Amino acid sequence: MRLSEAYTYIRSKPRLQLFLALSLILQLIIAWRQVGYWHPDQHFQIIEFGMEWLGESSAVSEIWEHESEIRPSLPVYCYALWHKGMKLLGFESHIDIHTSVRLVHALVQWLLAHLLILSLCRDESEWDTTIALVLTSCLWHMPYLRSLFSSEMLGALCFFTGVLQRERRIWLTGLLFAASFFMRFQMAFAILGYLVYLLAFAKMSRGAWFTLVLSGALGGALGVLLDCAYYGHFVLTPWEYFSSNIIEGVAASFGTSPWYYYIIEILLSYSVPIFGLVLLPWALMAWTKVWQHWVVWVLIFFVIGHSLVGHKEERFFYPMFVLLPWLAMLAWQEYRAYTSRYPRALLDICVKALLGLGLLINIVTLIFWATVAYCQPVHFAERLQKDLVRTNYSGVIHYNQQSPLQTPSRLSLVYYGLDYPEAVQLVRVDKLDELESGEETLYLVSNSKYLHRKANGTLDPCFEPIMYSSRWLWRINEWMMQQGYGNIDDIWVMYRCSAEG
Repeated sequence: MRLSEAYTYIRSKPRLQLFLALSLILQLIIAWRQVGYWHPDQHFQIIEFGMEWLGESSAVSEIWEHESEIRPSLPVYCYALWHKGMKLLGFESHIDIHTSVRLVHALVQWLLAHLLILSLCRDESEWDTTIALVLTSCLWHMPYLRSLFSSEMLGALCFFTGVLQRERRIWLTGLLFAASFFMRFQMAFAILGYLVYLLAFAKMSRGAWFTLVLSGALGGALGVLLDCAYYGHFVLTPWEYFSSNIIEGVAASFGTSPWYYYIIEILLSYSVPIFGLVLLPWALMAWTKVWQHWVVWVLIFFVIGHSLVGHKEERFFYPMFVLLPWLAMLAWQEYRAYTSRYPRALLDICVKALLGLGLLINIVTLIFWATVAYCQPVHFAERLQKDLVRTNYSGVIHYNQQSPLQTPSRLSLVYYGLDYPEAVQLVRVDKLDELESGEETLYLVSNSKYLHRKANGTLDPCFEPIMYSSRWLWRINEWMMQQGYGNIDDIWVMYRCSAEG
């Protein structure tokens, strides 16, 4: 669906306009709040690589993927060029620049998701289209995922934009498919599924096929040239990636999962586990009726392709989550059709009650995304940096085993430390009782993991908390520990021990 068509459709529905405006505001709030990353790869594969290309301090020397030359450079260039452009516009703070990237990326992803759903619902009723749009806007994971500037989401952005362009600019589809592949190599599964659909059902002309293949090949050649320019010599990053992770088994060394892992993930990702399991029977019925649709073939190839690889993670399936609202809408259609043919009052009550519970959990989750940063270490590091600049502090800040500018595996988050004052030193202490009250005021930062679950020593009573990554999460954590429910490791706190006398 074109932008003009979507605009015309939405313009005729004032209530839908209001809802979409509110959902966009919610999306931007979540993108602004969700600093950092979901998984460290999201940060190291793009941001640290980009800083290295720009000639700034980076952590690439600690990243094995950089030495192995297995990562594509296209997302790196995208981030680095945006960063350079913002610098030219006068932005100096790396934190502010990264915030601008998240906001713009979330806005584009939000627009694409709604255009895609409107395109998929072109022949659906107004009510069903509204259901799909509401789910697209507010399904519990959707706004958060759109805020992630990651190779998975960039690959999805290029792929689905290419799908939407096929009927009018098939040459652009080929280029965008190539870009999708060089954003995230695993998007090849989705591209292959879509090409099989085109071959079997779309009845494209030979000229259209020639244009698609030629533009895709040119886009692929450009991706190779960009990689060669980044690494400084000829390199085929797709082959290096396959060789390292599959042939040499590096990916499997990070853990493996059974073949049905992604099937379970699909069931649990319709909205919340309750929502997905309730709609499962009718989702299967719906699939049997739309098996010639391109979405079905893309999902089949994407799921099977990823299932054949031993190492699996939830984030690998993020590119396909944008399709779940449409699939949920089809399942709801099947449920309505079933209950109209075979009325079951008790079934209807149970299903609606469970969906109501799912809605409540969904609302709570959206509030969480809009108010609490998932990546607490980076959120805390940003708060600490701003406080240090505001107070013009100079001196030593101790950290307990792990710095907020490190991942749990001790990889350095160099990017988020670039704005720290040069007069501030972060010094590691391995035992809490190494720090005692004396003639100087002492500062200590730590997370809950090394203060409680893996504490080494006892903190001097003079230390009092003065800053939290999230005060109410810290209080929830204290209550959980009191009740014996465990500990939330990744909540951060800063302590101060005032000088004696």
